[in-house]
Amino acid sequence: MRLAEVLKPEGIRTDLSANDKDAALRILARMLTEGYEGAPDEESVYRAFSERERLATTGVGSGVAIPHGRIDVDGFRAVMAISPNGVPFDSVDGAPAHILFAILAPTR
Repeated sequence: MRLAEVLKPEGIRTDLSANDKDAALRILARMLTEGYEGAPDEESVYRAFSERERLATTGVGSGVAIPHGRIDVDGFRAVMAISPNGVPFDSVDGAPAHILFAILAPTR
C-alpha cells in the first residue's frame, strides 16, 4: 500500500485551529468522513479516536501526533492537518502537536 492511495490532496489542511486534543480529534474525524461515498458517521470516527487515546496518547513528540482508530470501513483512510499554533496533545515530550496525521483502519 502506498501513502498516495490513502491520503488524497483534499485530505490535507494547513490551517487547523483547534485549542485542545478533543477539538482536534473532532476536526480530524470530520475530515475523514467528508467527501467519501459510504463514509461512516463523524461521531463513530471520533469515538474510535477517543477510545484509542484513552489507552495511551498518540502524540509521539517532536510536534507530531498520529491519532488512529479502527471502525467498519472498506479500507484505510488518512488525513493530515497542520496546526500553525500547535495543539496540546499530551505528547510524550510535552510539546504541542503541529503535524497531525490521522489514520482510520478497517476492523477486519
